[in-house]
Amino acid sequence: MKKLFLAATCLLAMVSLAWSGPLVTLEWTANSESDLAGYSVYRSQTDGGPYTKIGSVMAPTVTFTDGTSDYDVLYYYVATAFDTSGNESGYSNQVSNLVEQPDETPPGDPKGVSVTVQVTVN
Repeated sequence: MKKLFLAATCLLAMVSLAWSGPLVTLEWTANSESDLAGYSVYRSQTDGGPYTKIGSVMAPTVTFTDGTSDYDVLYYYVATAFDTSGNESGYSNQVSNLVEQPDETPPGDPKGVSVTVQVTVN
């Protein structure tokens, strides 16, 4: 089977107004085998693996969203293709992604604010 080419895209999401952490969306080029059934996605915190399977999608879908990632953790991703007989390809090229924790600290209060009132009487 052909190698998959992955592009990692980071998305930050708020679900039901509650913090849900970053979403990492992976996208690849579709395989062209007639018996292609789908793709599996694997993740590791170590460059080169070992990888743990985090999900699968059925063809013709060519994207996967990892909703279990954390901020400030470097993840390495690979994908495989599998066919209708259950045969699985080797790993695609590896891509990595790090989503930094957003700055949620507000700036300090303004200091030295003064008000000048000018009244004009006619």
